[in-house]
Amino acid sequence: MLLAVDPGLAKMGFALFNSQTRRLVSCGLLRRRSRLFSRGAAAWLDIVDRLPREDVAEVIVETMQVDRRTRGKAADLLEVQAVAACVLARFHWRGAHVVGVIPRAWKGSAPKSVTRARVEATLSPEELKLIPHDATDDVFDAIGLGLYYWSTI
Repeated sequence: MLLAVDPGLAKMGFALFNSQTRRLVSCGLLRRRSRLFSRGAAAWLDIVDRLPREDVAEVIVETMQVDRRTRGKAADLLEVQAVAACVLARFHWRGAHVVGVIPRAWKGSAPKSVTRARVEATLSPEELKLIPHDATDDVFDAIGLGLYYWSTI
């Protein structure tokens, strides 16, 4: 299985793909459960530890990039990068092949609406049914990352 992850401080989008068929198997959004751990390693691991793990052999995670839009948010970017590192380390430790990709590499500077439209145009009707009706951009970004990994978007 391929696990694609769009990390965040309070929520994390994920998509799970069958490595044989390269088809979406499941996707969703994980939110931080506890206000007790709003920042730091305990908060990151609360989300990371709930990602699907069974049969995951490959992991792709969006890593952070600093540009004109994100320059003023250095502390948050560093913390999100730490979340991405937690994901990569957890799965690397389990023997998975792990890859980090900056947004510019897989989606350019396309707005969220364009990424969502690309994902919807690429998936089959059966795969589209797997996306929760209230899916956020984080979920679509995770799916897009997985599709990028297979070079189909």
